[in-house]
Amino acid sequence: MKPRVPFSFLFTLWIVFLTGCTTVTKEEVATSDYGPYPSAYESEIKGKMGGTLKDPYSAIYRFGTPQKGFAQDGFARGGKKHFGWIVPFWVNAKNGYGGYTGEKLYYFMFADGRSAEITGMINTGMARTIEP
Repeated sequence: MKPRVPFSFLFTLWIVFLTGCTTVTKEEVATSDYGPYPSAYESEIKGKMGGTLKDPYSAIYRFGTPQKGFAQDGFARGGKKHFGWIVPFWVNAKNGYGGYTGEKLYYFMFADGRSAEITGMINTGMARTIEP
């Protein structure tokens, strides 16, 4: 009997193949425009995440400090790099049964005058923070 490769492994490998590797040079780090520091990041994240939660009024948030970072579009979208501010945060909210689900880690990025949740991009290596 042949050992079977888990579907999740194959799916992850397929995503990495389609998206490519994310790299950034020291020159890009030094010369890129990260935009203004997102001073109102907590309220903006709460507003956008509220629409995704079953009971947004029950949500308990814990925020990390915004850090400079970048995200890269996938190969199909041209591979453009977006530099900005990445904010890690944790959310614990109630589910449909009224119980708290436990704290979950998410990431939000503020770049190019927009903001978006990029947890999937962080998890697949298509976005990351830049060490100071």
